[in-house]
Amino acid sequence: MRFKKIIAALMSVVMCVVSVGAGADTVFDGGAKAAANSGIMAIATTSKPTAVSGLKLKGRAVNALRIGWNKNTSADGYIIEMKSGSTWTRVGKITKNTTVEFRKTGLKAGTAYSFRVKAYKMSGSTALYSGYTTISARTNPSAISGLKLKGRAADALRIAWTKNTSADGYIVEMKSGSKWVRVGKITKNTTVEFRKAGLKAGTAYSFRVKAYKMSGSTALYSGYTTISARTNPSAISGLKVKGKANNALRIAWTKNTSADGYIIEMKSGSTWTRVGKITKNSTVEFRKAGLNAGTSYSFRVKAYKMSGSTALYSGYKTVTGSTTGSSTTTVYETCTICKGDGKCTLCSGTAKCSVCFGEGGVWSYGTFLLCPNCSGTGICPYCEDGKCFACDGKGTKPTTSSGSGSSGSGSSGGSSGGSGSGSSGLPMIQTCLVCGGTGLCNMCHGTNLCQVCHGRGGMSVPTYGMGGSGWVDCQGCHGSRTCQYCNGGRCKTCGGTGRR
Repeated sequence: MRFKKIIAALMSVVMCVVSVGAGADTVFDGGAKAAANSGIMAIATTSKPTAVSGLKLKGRAVNALRIGWNKNTSADGYIIEMKSGSTWTRVGKITKNTTVEFRKTGLKAGTAYSFRVKAYKMSGSTALYSGYTTISARTNPSAISGLKLKGRAADALRIAWTKNTSADGYIVEMKSGSKWVRVGKITKNTTVEFRKAGLKAGTAYSFRVKAYKMSGSTALYSGYTTISARTNPSAISGLKVKGKANNALRIAWTKNTSADGYIIEMKSGSTWTRVGKITKNSTVEFRKAGLNAGTSYSFRVKAYKMSGSTALYSGYKTVTGSTTGSSTTTVYETCTICKGDGKCTLCSGTAKCSVCFGEGGVWSYGTFLLCPNCSGTGICPYCEDGKCFACDGKGTKPTTSSGSGSSGSGSSGGSSGGSGSGSSGLPMIQTCLVCGGTGLCNMCHGTNLCQVCHGRGGMSVPTYGMGGSGWVDCQGCHGSRTCQYCNGGRCKTCGGTGRR
């Protein structure tokens, strides 16, 4: 009987050996119990685990991928490998068959990766492996960077960002009420600007931008990057001159609901200077005083809107108007007395009396008489140091011209309206400076008689070395008896009118 049991146990071992030789998925195992019962050592066998099933992508991020699969009851755990170039590299080992997920971090954004997973079963100290199951997946593109406002207008905003090399393009959304609405899709990652038009003036808007990357026919998205900005206020309208005086102008315009207030500037020469700031959009008038009468002035006005601590401005609108009354403009003309050379015409600039030649008197009948022209001083009584008394030696003298201002009109679109002339160009009649308005020659006081010889035409002087006396031509009138500085006693400068 014992012999039969031994034979049966040996036959069981042989059958195990045959089955091992027939297939590689089994290790000695069958007949262990029979061998144990017979007292003969038996060789155990373990089958390889089956391949994992249900392998799929369970999550992705910019720098990570998470894969998952079904629990493999024939396995003790799992080996995960990732392809790097042409080589597969182990990136994970899971020692429990109940753990059926693996997350790989440190990946590049928008990049495709391949993973393969195999199950393993321990047979003593030997690991038995299933075949591989493979999957490929792509990470999300990275979020955009450098998002900023690049331009603004009253009805538009332009945003820009840095090129995203991990993306194929970008999605732009704008907030409308409590909802985000797509307003643009850019299909090239090199296009990094977006302009949204049709907006309201002086209004704040929020935008958000995300990058996308195509993985086959599936779009993968980055997270959003958000920005808020405000449009400029609109330009004012209805600008006009509303009131005028001889020293002031008042301008007005229509209330701008997109603005917080207004800036007013006035042109001075070629420069615009701020003359007023209004901090309420309901105040739509401005008065500038201290102006010159009959003079044209230009003003320009822009609206402003505060965005935090930053002032946003509209474009300018311009208006030109004139104050009332007459303007006076000083002009200079050649002096009519000295003809522009600045020298006294009586002494030719010598400052000596032209009658006595600076001697202070004249000889008459052997007597030295006091010069009636210079009263014995020998100095020309009609000048100072030889300078023309009428122009003080300058050769020119001022005169004035005047003109009356006219109304100015507002501009639509920034162009100037009509303006008054500051000067009419017509000469202003003024009192003659030579005769003091009398019209009489101030040399002969209107008598037309020479003031040196009193109309005698000459003087009696001693006959030199011979005694007696002789008659010589008057040095003032050269024997003509008449005043050489007038015509019939009338002022030569004004023709006897007393004005010019």
